[in-house]
Amino acid sequence: MICVDDAELLDASGLGALKTIAETHGRVPIVLIVAGGVELADRLSQPDTPPIARVFSAGRFDIGELSPSETGEALNAPIRAADLRGGWTTDAIELVHRLSRGYPFLVQCLAHAAFIEGSTVDVARVQASVPEALDVGGSWLERECASASDEDIRAFAKIADVGRPRLRSSEILSLGIQSPYIGRLVRQKILKKISRGQYELRKAPVIAYYHALARGLRLG
Repeated sequence: MICVDDAELLDASGLGALKTIAETHGRVPIVLIVAGGVELADRLSQPDTPPIARVFSAGRFDIGELSPSETGEALNAPIRAADLRGGWTTDAIELVHRLSRGYPFLVQCLAHAAFIEGSTVDVARVQASVPEALDVGGSWLERECASASDEDIRAFAKIADVGRPRLRSSEILSLGIQSPYIGRLVRQKILKKISRGQYELRKAPVIAYYHALARGLRLG
């Protein structure tokens, strides 16, 4: 199994190498798993990339947010699998879900920071572990939207909360985001105008939620 993360950073030769790997025949089949954002999907849709795009036709998954029960399972399953002692209180699981909005990467960061083998993680422990969790996630998330203002992050989170990748301008205005500010979000590459009055969310919602936690912003 070969796993490639941040594949949107690969140049044309790197993408070509993935195609070569995927088409290699041997006694042991190769499983190629590639993770990338909307930028990767855009690049694979270009006229010169269809041969490469076919490599990834076996399956595509958009990993969204976990439900509250799934967050609990994500926190407890690794403990059981590793035969460790300890666990999470119900209130602690609810707080992890609320802070992370159920996004798996943030759940993982909070779990890494809060869990101590042999202890039961409570609300106070989760709250105390937030700075360390943000530090764990910062290697990826801190550089995203680094120049955005607090108001940018609030607007980003409002749009992300809608739960759809594409929105009409009227829907964005109904969230209390003024028309001139939509243009600012486009310049920040948070939104992309795809047609008259139609916009697409271009950055993962987890980025907004990370920065809201890091900046201590209260979201609706």
